[in-house]
Amino acid sequence: RGFARWLCPLAMLLATAAQAGDDGFAHPGWYAGLGAQGQFYLLQNDVESETAGLLTVNNTVGFMARGGYRVTSWFAAEAIYEYAPGFDLETDRSIDLSAIRPGLPTVPKGTKLLELSGNTATANAKFILPIWRVQPYLSLGLGGSIVSIDDPFDLTGASKAALAGRLGIGGDVYLTRHLVFFL
Repeated sequence: RGFARWLCPLAMLLATAAQAGDDGFAHPGWYAGLGAQGQFYLLQNDVESETAGLLTVNNTVGFMARGGYRVTSWFAAEAIYEYAPGFDLETDRSIDLSAIRPGLPTVPKGTKLLELSGNTATANAKFILPIWRVQPYLSLGLGGSIVSIDDPFDLTGASKAALAGRLGIGGDVYLTRHLVFFL
């Protein structure tokens, strides 16, 4: 019920913007793009508090590819693939791993215990506000994610797969009619 209250005004706003924004930058058709991305591990503080400050997690830089079809000036169907290499879980001081499992060594500060790499792919509905060359959007999607774990000390299991959802807010900025910068 609360969602329907917002859906009608949003549809009217998109329809009005679609009429005003049809200046050649909101044309239907296929599109594809590549981009770099920074990914931030938002549970850093949880990891540090749960391990009494023994472990830290580094952020990473990855890439993404997207492609889709713009159906109308205000709607597109798209797919996005993202790769995030190397969220490193490192020791913040020397740790005796034999306390976890007998036979493991004592490792010095800065030792990488785990490296998490992620692959995520989603199919999305992209709702666009076509305002001239600047076009904000909301993206909603569903797909899957696979996290690969490089585990030199055999502390945990192998790769994990899970359902992935996408809620994205961004913007396309048209440099030319066919060249777009997205954020």
